[in-house]
Amino acid sequence: MKSRKMRVIGLISGGKDSCFNLVHCVAADHEIVALANLKPTDNTVDELDSQMYQTVGTSAAEYIAKAMDLPLFVGNISGTGNSTGRDYLPTEGDEVEDLYDLLKRVSEETGAQGVSVGAILSDYQRVRVESVCLRLKLTPLAYLWRRNQAELLKEMISCKMECILIKVACLGLDSTHLEQTLNSMEPTLLKLEKKFGVNVCGEGGEYETYTLDSPLFIKKLKLSKRTVVNHTTDPIAPVSYLHLDELELVDKDVPEGLSQKQRLDHYGIKGLEPESYLEDLEHTNICKKSSSTADRLVIEQKPPEISYNFGDEDWFEILSLQGYGDTSGECMESVARLLDTQLQQVGVTRKELIRTKVYIDRMENYAEINNIYVQQFGLNPPVRVCVAVGDKNLPKGCKVSMDVRGKKQESPEGDDRRCLHVQGISHWAPANIGPYSQGYLAGEYLHVSGQIGLIPGIMTLHPEAGLEVDLAYRHAFRVQEAMAPAGCNIHSAVCYIVDQANSSLIKNV
Repeated sequence: MKSRKMRVIGLISGGKDSCFNLVHCVAADHEIVALANLKPTDNTVDELDSQMYQTVGTSAAEYIAKAMDLPLFVGNISGTGNSTGRDYLPTEGDEVEDLYDLLKRVSEETGAQGVSVGAILSDYQRVRVESVCLRLKLTPLAYLWRRNQAELLKEMISCKMECILIKVACLGLDSTHLEQTLNSMEPTLLKLEKKFGVNVCGEGGEYETYTLDSPLFIKKLKLSKRTVVNHTTDPIAPVSYLHLDELELVDKDVPEGLSQKQRLDHYGIKGLEPESYLEDLEHTNICKKSSSTADRLVIEQKPPEISYNFGDEDWFEILSLQGYGDTSGECMESVARLLDTQLQQVGVTRKELIRTKVYIDRMENYAEINNIYVQQFGLNPPVRVCVAVGDKNLPKGCKVSMDVRGKKQESPEGDDRRCLHVQGISHWAPANIGPYSQGYLAGEYLHVSGQIGLIPGIMTLHPEAGLEVDLAYRHAFRVQEAMAPAGCNIHSAVCYIVDQANSSLIKNV
């Protein structure tokens, strides 16, 4: 099970997350070819008021590159956070466009295909980095995304990451904790999590770090001179940070000439491969019940039908949108035209769609159909279920049939819908790059896209049929958990199988 090996740009701040994600990229068989860093335009400024970038410690980013023997590309943060909404579209003068300019330059000079991103929980950062990467046709790699925080902290320490605190900004931490390592701070952080709800990985801004050593470093770093800056003197949660005045490169007892992957092997680091994050597979009770007999899905020729459901006329469904033509692409274009006609009758637009079900004749035609489908939706596309039913199970001449569900939007201000569209590769759940979102929450109803048993970190199907089923269920459960962390009742779920002999795999789920 191998995914495409990519040349990767390491987007670094110098902190633990960006540096540890590089380790995960190498464990996933990618190669780090360059590092990229954004710093304040004013070199005298350590702490920039930015929701996007860690700037404390970036003055020493060049030493990370020297320690890894990689080229460093540096850009300036000249913009500000002009676009601070949940979603992001290219905005002139926004600090995100500084990242676009930097990665464009690096990718053109290195031929990289992927970008290593140390995002863990911040949707704000994830959405913006994904926007930049996808505009540049780069694959975002965010292997730390939505990991259990205590487990992740322990994993960093066990993988020989030597990171020190260079900023503290929460109850229970003060300037005395600066320059302490993650290893020495772990008991304190776990205690503060239990007592005050502190995020042990600092995702709430509790602290920031700088990396002195990593398995990927050819030389380690030694902080030989620093200045403590007391940023605020709040008696409850004082903010202090280190200015890294002087660093030294120190030799390590590691053979010369090792590849990045060989460096991990030298340190005996195992268990970071994408397949290693499947150990907790278990049925997640997504389905209320399932039958041991598979029902064949036969779609009859019908005119489009509009209905309203959930006891609320704001919710609508349009069924039996059937496309006809000589090619699969023409059939999808036919469906799109028919959809627009029916939406006009309801008095809505495509932006108000929550879910689509797409039935196609054969998977061989998927790419052609999907190329047309992707043009139909914008930033936050509906969730989607796409099933190949066989040309004998569709009306003659029809290669695509689609049902849609939506909710009327009275006004943008009063809209309660929320979309989850994660497009970065991680260990969490499969990336949805392009035309559909993982989950769409509107009112009390959460719709989840169809899930198959892809191993998230390499985006290939699990080879064991039984675990493929478990993995698909785990994806659906994780989307539900991310969208509705307090939990929600399962209204319904449908399982599709390719052979009736496999029906036992979904029995009694």
